[in-house]
Amino acid sequence: MPKKSARHTTARDAYWHTGKRNEERCELALLWLRVIEQAWRDCHNLDNSDVYKARDARGSLIWIIENTEDFDAVCGMAGIDSSQFRSVTLKAVTQRYDSDFLSRVFAQHFNFGR
Repeated sequence: MPKKSARHTTARDAYWHTGKRNEERCELALLWLRVIEQAWRDCHNLDNSDVYKARDARGSLIWIIENTEDFDAVCGMAGIDSSQFRSVTLKAVTQRYDSDFLSRVFAQHFNFGR
């Protein structure tokens, strides 16, 4: 039997869903959940050779880290805990990339426009 890939829906849900839910999500909540899911995927493309995917990855990671009002609102509409999602995402990103690489990524962001 083949292994379950990260693209399998139950496998990716295990990454960042924040507890068991007794009620089904409505279609609008599912839409916002997919927005959060895409941000999760994008954060793992920081080292992509495609400059557009790498740029989107930086933007997603910065949105998760810095834009608390919008990010918290989207998480709330998706029905997930924004603090826990942020924590799990940062842990996954720091495990995947070394600190020197991440410091260069954030240096580009903080020095933009200076």
